Amino acid sequence: MESATPPPGSPRPTQGEAPNPGATGATKPGATPPSETGSQPLVQQTPEEQIEGLRAWLAQLDRRLGVRSLAGALAVVLALAAGIVGVVLAMSAKDESATKGEVRSLSDKLEASSQEAATAADDDLATLGDRIEALEGRVSTIASSQRTSDSKLNVVQDDIDELRNDVADARSAATDAQESAAEAADAADAAAANNNN
Repeated sequence: MESATPPPGSPRPTQGEAPNPGATGATKPGATPPSETGSQPLVQQTPEEQIEGLRAWLAQLDRRLGVRSLAGALAVVLALAAGIVGVVLAMSAKDESATKGEVRSLSDKLEASSQEAATAADDDLATLGDRIEALEGRVSTIASSQRTSDSKLNVVQDDIDELRNDVADARSAATDAQESAAEAADAADAAAANNNN
């Protein structure tokens, strides 16, 4: 707590001396008024002025004490409010906390759900595997039929090539026969002409 300043008009106490609010600034008759070092000499005040100074000093003290009392009361109220909020939060957290049975039940539900999901995934995988096998069978069937068609096509192509060769051979044979017939006709003509001569 800071020391109170003396009211205006009262002499300042020296080191170790308490302030005397009732002291007057008047000096004894016949005595010279004390003067502070390096300051103006004290002016004598009337009792009314001294009373007004004391009243102002008391009002200042009263304001300071009021502000401090208000701050202290506010701090106490805030501390009480914080304590009440802490107690309410602790009680609500205790009420809302899950019991061991609830945690166990929730974990059982989660385990059952994960097993159901795993079973469904296995079923889906099995179905997809069957579909893939069926598709592979169809592909192999198509490939074998295509190989059969390719082999048939090769046989037909070979037959066509043989027919072409036969046709070419027949043409060459016909050409040879025509040439032989022409040569025979020429020989017959020559022989006939020789006979006529």
